[in-house]
Amino acid sequence: MKFTIPCRLPGLNEIIESSRRSKYGANNEKKDVQQYISFFIPKGTMKHPCFVLVTFYEPDNRRDVDNIIAGGCKVILDALVRCGTLPNDNRKWVKQITPVVLTDKEQPRIEVELRPLMEANK
Repeated sequence: MKFTIPCRLPGLNEIIESSRRSKYGANNEKKDVQQYISFFIPKGTMKHPCFVLVTFYEPDNRRDVDNIIAGGCKVILDALVRCGTLPNDNRKWVKQITPVVLTDKEQPRIEVELRPLMEANK
């Protein structure tokens, strides 16, 4: 299963900052971002544990890699569970997350691929 999110997501620093502004700030931001991501997740449910490959295409090199990955992967996996694509994002269902951060000034985006464990062994 593959899908693309046509934007950049808040990083961990932005999520922390929103939690400092308001008691519910980070939670509200996370829910809004998950709802947005859900528009791009294809219909279907993973029947087997999977590997998750996430490629972040940033418009520039300003944000730290750890900031991009920590914030982005968290909200993407939570959105996959919320949509019913993954039953859970625990280690039983998500065996490995491989994040990559690249630069694309013209088309910032996030490409997500879920590879079922059975396919990954082929």
